[in-house]
Amino acid sequence: MILLLRQTCPLIFRTQIVRITTTSICLQQQQQQRHHKSSFRRPQNIYDIIPKSIQPYIRLSRIDKPIGSWLLFLPGAWSIAFAGTTLNNLMLIGLFGVGTILMRGAGCTINDLWDKEFDQRVARTKSRPIASGEITIRQGLIWTGIQLISAFFVLIQLNMPSIILGIISLVPVVTYPLMKRYTYWPQLFLGITFNWGALMGFTAATGIVFPSLILPLYFAGIAWTLHYDTIYAHQDKTDDLIVGIKSTALLLKKDTKLWLRAFSIGMISHLITAGLNVDQTWPYYLGLIAVSYHLHQQIEKVNLNKSESCWNTFASNRITGLMILASILMNLLKSIVQPSRINLFSIPQRTLFDIQNVWGRTSVDTQKPIDSSPLAEIPRQDESIGALSGVPSDMFKERRCRIFVSARNAMQSGTNNTKKWKVEWDTKERWENPLMGWTSSSDPHSSVVVEFGSKEDAIIYCERMGYKYEVVESTPTPYFKKIYGANFSWNKKTLMITSLYNNVSSLLDCVLMQNCLIFRTAIAVCLIALSFATLTKDYDISDGLLETLFKNWLDHNDRDYGSFVEYQQRMRIFKENYIRIQKLNEVFGHDMTFELNKFADLSEDEFRNTILMRPQAPPIHSRSRYMKIPTVGDLPDSFDWRDHNAVTPVKDQGSVGTCWAFSTVQNVEGQWSLKSKTLTNLSVEQIVDCDGMQKTDSGQADCGVYGGWPFLSFQYLMKQGGIESESTYSYCAGLKNPCEPCNAPGYNKTLCGPPIPFCYIKDSCESKLDSTKFVSGLKVIDWKAIDEDETNISAALMNTGPLSVALNAEMLQFYHKGIFNPVFCNPKNLDHAVLMVGWGKEGSKPYWIVKNSWGASWGEHGYFRILRGKGTCGINTQVTTAILG
Repeated sequence: MILLLRQTCPLIFRTQIVRITTTSICLQQQQQQRHHKSSFRRPQNIYDIIPKSIQPYIRLSRIDKPIGSWLLFLPGAWSIAFAGTTLNNLMLIGLFGVGTILMRGAGCTINDLWDKEFDQRVARTKSRPIASGEITIRQGLIWTGIQLISAFFVLIQLNMPSIILGIISLVPVVTYPLMKRYTYWPQLFLGITFNWGALMGFTAATGIVFPSLILPLYFAGIAWTLHYDTIYAHQDKTDDLIVGIKSTALLLKKDTKLWLRAFSIGMISHLITAGLNVDQTWPYYLGLIAVSYHLHQQIEKVNLNKSESCWNTFASNRITGLMILASILMNLLKSIVQPSRINLFSIPQRTLFDIQNVWGRTSVDTQKPIDSSPLAEIPRQDESIGALSGVPSDMFKERRCRIFVSARNAMQSGTNNTKKWKVEWDTKERWENPLMGWTSSSDPHSSVVVEFGSKEDAIIYCERMGYKYEVVESTPTPYFKKIYGANFSWNKKTLMITSLYNNVSSLLDCVLMQNCLIFRTAIAVCLIALSFATLTKDYDISDGLLETLFKNWLDHNDRDYGSFVEYQQRMRIFKENYIRIQKLNEVFGHDMTFELNKFADLSEDEFRNTILMRPQAPPIHSRSRYMKIPTVGDLPDSFDWRDHNAVTPVKDQGSVGTCWAFSTVQNVEGQWSLKSKTLTNLSVEQIVDCDGMQKTDSGQADCGVYGGWPFLSFQYLMKQGGIESESTYSYCAGLKNPCEPCNAPGYNKTLCGPPIPFCYIKDSCESKLDSTKFVSGLKVIDWKAIDEDETNISAALMNTGPLSVALNAEMLQFYHKGIFNPVFCNPKNLDHAVLMVGWGKEGSKPYWIVKNSWGASWGEHGYFRILRGKGTCGINTQVTTAILG
């Protein structure tokens, strides 16, 4: 009974009274409570309290999902925090918070009005109020107007520069929702829109536009938006692809994490720039290290193929923004404990006497608080000094400042003390003290000069103190380049005194030097605009035109697929390659062009893994192996071994990586033609089937269809003693099912990879090779390498015949014509072997003529030209040739 009473009526034991009637009353009360509880449902969250008629508008403005408001608010909070932690700035942060909610709501409403049809077709957005029909278009427009008008009332509480910036922000707010229809970079335009607060915060707090701070902060915010919204876009990439909406998630695909790291680096670097421009101290940079680690963890842990992981990572960026805000505030706290000039500027209540102590010293860094406590006040001179000294009140005038850089005095030849900006008070009033008889200024500030590190610091100080100011810009002294003797020389050609000519020329040089920054900036802006236009240009193709192009390409290339699924997959790759080719032609069209050739249905990875070899660094040979080049005289402007009957017709290696064997054989064909005066097609298949040479100390090996090196093939021919002709040992490794390639004797699976698991004995080297059919008289007795000097390569090419060379060929997949010269091509990753047959010059551009092994329909009838003299793509790093006996 006691246990029952303890469980049901614990109050009985608190009063130490046990009554059965009380127990029954308690039981009745509990039953009544359970009855009332069943008839009344408690609200689950605050939005359940809001009337149902208003809830659609709350969801339309995304008030129920505050993460977006946080991401919009934080860049503005950073900017205000840089201006200082004053009461006015705290009130300003509150205004920005209200404005953030209103402008985010207006932006989301505008976005839903534009995207109504798209939202209805995407699973995650079809329940939005406008897409689902809960709110009509007319109601949405009215709600947008209400929010914008409310935001305008908040905006007019700020100063005029901030109001102007706020009005300009309407342009990206209205136009951003359209960008996903036309460009794969809508996240960039979202960053331009979402981070506008970074431009307004510091401006609203100080009253001036300070580009050195707000622009790096703005660009950091844009990079941050690209980071988190690209992750966010991966939630809808499947629906976006179906609907036809563009995003960075669809553009970057598997390279997304690499780009996320680039965005993060851009964000941190701009935050560092902003900190350096306003002399932030170590707490700020320590906080940025923590932010960098947080971004790294986001990129490492996010699973871009899971919507839940993308959302959680996206939402965690609120912590990222708060960490940056905390870094700025920690720096301000340190500045309060250890006063510095920037901290004094950020507090409007400070007066001149906060930076000039009672002993008259003007250096901020030498101030020492009298009190030992860290927040002790610096002693101030009384502002009511006029009343104490007897200065008539009508003598006090509005204080005016002059901001200037001191010039050198008449006794000074150096530039010391001419780099700092100074503020002095322009007080001309004089007053004679009737008691003491002396004459002095009526303003004690008249004898004070304060130094600053930059003009912006001086302006901020005057603005903070409420002083009117005038900035006197320094005039740069022109520097004339001349020698003393030029004052007395005479220029007969122009009949002008040379000293006068030099003075005029130097003056022009000085003017140009002053404007060179403007010219460079203009050029940089033009290049950025061109690059951006290329990135955002729409190269898409309609489905009908795509299918027509693809079918014509199939007929032309005699291509057939085993299933409809493979057909669809290849057409998708064909479309991606079509877009890629359009972009390449846009960028490189003035030098070289690209086309939909025989490799148009292969992705980059497939092309790299099947047609090219495994990328390797250029092998290093012994010094004795290099050919001694005689003294090079004047070489002709052009030379071509095709004109001397030393080059056989172009061949096709097919769908395997046997380019090294073709390069070897074609080099030997050229050498044999020069020796025997007959042009013979030699067997490439013999090299593929039988050459298993290797150089284990440096990691090179001949691996059949998986790649190899011409210099090792020359060693195989030296060891084998000869080679058959193409007619007796024909090529079949890369063609359609005429034979199954086998591993060569001595195949090294450590260097080459897993061997071919199965082949017929009839296709092996042992069964097919017949030494009695070797070309009579053809014997390789040695081989030589040529150094990387392209002049020496030209001499060796003309004196010894066509040369085997290797290069990085990733960008050659769709080459059509022109001088091949990609922007970036790693010369240390050689993955393709070819034959160099000559050189020439087109205009001012010299080039090599190179024979490829991808068939006569590729490139310039099977050949390509590549820039000469620059080591383009490493074409000069592995040049070899056979020596015949």
